[in-house]
Amino acid sequence: MDLCYAHELYCIETTLEFSRSTNKTVAAGLTQSMQNLIGYAFGPLVPCIVADVAGRLIEGMSPWLEKERVHGGQFAIGMAFALLASWPLLCFMNLASCASKRIRA
Repeated sequence: MDLCYAHELYCIETTLEFSRSTNKTVAAGLTQSMQNLIGYAFGPLVPCIVADVAGRLIEGMSPWLEKERVHGGQFAIGMAFALLASWPLLCFMNLASCASKRIRA
C-alpha cells in the first residue's frame, strides 16, 4: 500500500509543480479523480472481464472439463493479466520520473 500512496503523492506533486498557481486546486482534484476512476474502478473490472472471456473460450473449446478446472483457469488467466498490466505502469512511472529529473535540472 505504501507504494500506491507514494505513487499518488508523486503524481499530485508533479501535477502541482507544472501547473499555474491559479489552477493548482483544479489540477490536484482532477489528478485524484482520474486516479480513482481509472485505478480503483477499472483495476478489478478489466481482469474480471478477461477471466470471464477466457472461461467462455475454455468451455467452448473443452466442454468436457469440470467447472472447477475452468474456474481455476479463469483465475490464473485473470491474475496473470493483472500482473502483466502493471508492467506498462511501472515503465511509464520510470519515464515520468526521468523526464521530471531532466526538467528540474
